[in-house]
Amino acid sequence: NATALDFSLTLFQAIPSKDKLETIVQKAAELGVSRFVPFISERVNNVEIDLDRLKRVSKEAAKQCGANKLMEISKSLPFQEALNLAAGAGHCLMAYEREKNRHIFDYEDVFKSRDFSAALIIGSEGGFTENEAALAEALGIKPFTLGRRVLRCETAGVAAAAMLINEYDRANRRSRL
Repeated sequence: NATALDFSLTLFQAIPSKDKLETIVQKAAELGVSRFVPFISERVNNVEIDLDRLKRVSKEAAKQCGANKLMEISKSLPFQEALNLAAGAGHCLMAYEREKNRHIFDYEDVFKSRDFSAALIIGSEGGFTENEAALAEALGIKPFTLGRRVLRCETAGVAAAAMLINEYDRANRRSRL
């Protein structure tokens, strides 16, 4: 299947408002993200999610783009639990608006590892607190910047996933087009 990724990609997303969450799930499914994990960070105001609705949105997006595998959607997790789960991925990155120097492509060496898997952690409106960033870094989660602009939470995860997929394909000299 041309839409399937050659690796497992989990997107961890701090819970934004309902409509933004549905948009993120839809676009992540279109990109071929393997698993979606919503979590509750310090700046999350809305902790309620409709898991059945998100699964329907994901299924519709997968059908529309011709995917033969559905994205798994997890129940929401507390921040520390999400971090612990993310840290277990082969390569874990956290988009952090205060990071100015490290980019996804700076970690290119890991894209060629055998059994590559990745996790991306994205904040909610307002991003991550310094404490949250320190907790992530203490677990070996690598911060990265999405560039000069601070992106909205519904754009950041989609942009980061697309960049990571592109970097993986580039590092492995494959094109999915």
